[in-house]
Parts: sequence; structure tokens; C-alpha cells
Amino acid sequence: MYRGTQGSAGLFRAVYGLAGRPCKRCGTPIVREKFMNRSSHFCPVCQRKR
Repeated sequence: MYRGTQGSAGLFRAVYGLAGRPCKRCGTPIVREKFMNRSSHFCPVCQRKR
């Protein structure tokens, strides 16, 4: 399991590869964004952009 800088548990791999499937927390479809030959998967509601 991923640990954040403060030692708290993270959800790093909880949504990887689940594009289009519902978020386990809120039910919003998981989004996949591509950049520089890589991709990122996230819930647009639970993990807002900064």
C-alpha cells in the first residue's frame, strides 16, 4: 500500500487501470489522462486538480 509523506495510507493503486468504472468512494467514473507517454487515473470529484 502507498504511504503519503506523513505516513498516512494513500489510494495510489486503488484506481489505476479502472478508467470508466465507478469510484469506490463516490461513484463518479474514474478518468484517465495521458501525458508524456504515461497516464494517470483519478476520480475527478474525490481528487481535485490543484
